[in-house]
Amino acid sequence: MNIHFTGIAGAGMAAVAQMMQDAGHAVSGSDHDVFPPMSTFVEGLGLPVAWRLDAANLPADLDVLVQGASAKLGGDDNVEARAARERGVRVTTFPELVGEATRNRINTVVAGSFGKSTCAALAAYVLRSCGVDAGWLVGAISPSLPATGRWGRSPEMILEGDEYIVGPNDRRSKFALYHPRRLLLTSLVHDHVNVFPTFAEYEAPFRRLLRSLPSEGLAVLRDHPAVREVAG
Repeated sequence: MNIHFTGIAGAGMAAVAQMMQDAGHAVSGSDHDVFPPMSTFVEGLGLPVAWRLDAANLPADLDVLVQGASAKLGGDDNVEARAARERGVRVTTFPELVGEATRNRINTVVAGSFGKSTCAALAAYVLRSCGVDAGWLVGAISPSLPATGRWGRSPEMILEGDEYIVGPNDRRSKFALYHPRRLLLTSLVHDHVNVFPTFAEYEAPFRRLLRSLPSEGLAVLRDHPAVREVAG
């Protein structure tokens, strides 16, 4: 496929772009109002990148446009997303793309209020050090990994699972789309009060995530009162 990422300088978007490139897809991207270190990081990925939003950035043979969800990118007035829709090109989000692409992998989702980037990177590093060509998606730059996103050729996939919503028109948590077979829950402290005003509302997606595991699935939980509560 030919995939264009509008908002490629987001940490998650850049990681998914790398993952899709490693999977063999043609990848391009665009963004605006981006500064170092993310602009420098994205320029180092070796992808065609434009630093302004313009319909002309879209490849002629585009198959999918992945639209960032930030306030400056996720609205209906995004010129690239509008142009893609007018051309009949599918517009989606990175969590949807990741969920679809990894549905048949052995997904380990690393979730929690804090520590998830570190633990996801550590899990990917351990597998890589043991000779396992795993895939991964990490929403931060790790000095121990060659990239923030990788497709890999082994069934194992490590996915940092963000509890924040997919976008303004999709109130599901991002990790709800990731089909976990294994789950690491690092922590649970009330966060993102703009979309989860109460702690009960914040906990709810984690409860659903735990209950989405298959019967043969594995959950590894931090021994903490709030984590024990959602697992009860």
